[in-house]
Amino acid sequence: MAHKLKLSFYDTDYLIAEREGLSISEIFELKGEAYFRELETELLETLPNLPAIVATGGGLPCFHENMKKLNSMGTTVYLELPPKALFQRLLLEKNKRPLLAHLDDQNLLKFIETRLAERENTYLQAQIVVKVLKADINSLTEHLLQTENTNT
Repeated sequence: MAHKLKLSFYDTDYLIAEREGLSISEIFELKGEAYFRELETELLETLPNLPAIVATGGGLPCFHENMKKLNSMGTTVYLELPPKALFQRLLLEKNKRPLLAHLDDQNLLKFIETRLAERENTYLQAQIVVKVLKADINSLTEHLLQTENTNT
């Protein structure tokens, strides 16, 4: 999407891993989740103030008033997926995600359902909420541009 819109792109997990010299799994294992959540919050303060697409991990908005910070920085978008769609997506990469790596398939789905229920109020504070099943990048970009134009 950033490429299509000719904007800079930042992935917060990638930036944190790069700064720490450790993978996200290693940060969780060696320093804990609380430390990682602090890094996420600190990173928000250092992002350049320019038009960009910022991809956050699912937990970033939910800690330390980060959703309020994100909303003050620009337009926030929550790509809302049903639990089973998230399950299919996360199943392929669960070994890279420290909170998921130890879960079998049945418990992974339960974890996703529980975590979404816990985080839903925060996620719904996004300025734009898009229900997504299998939206391709072109239609999603067009939808977001139309939504943004009607909000301005």
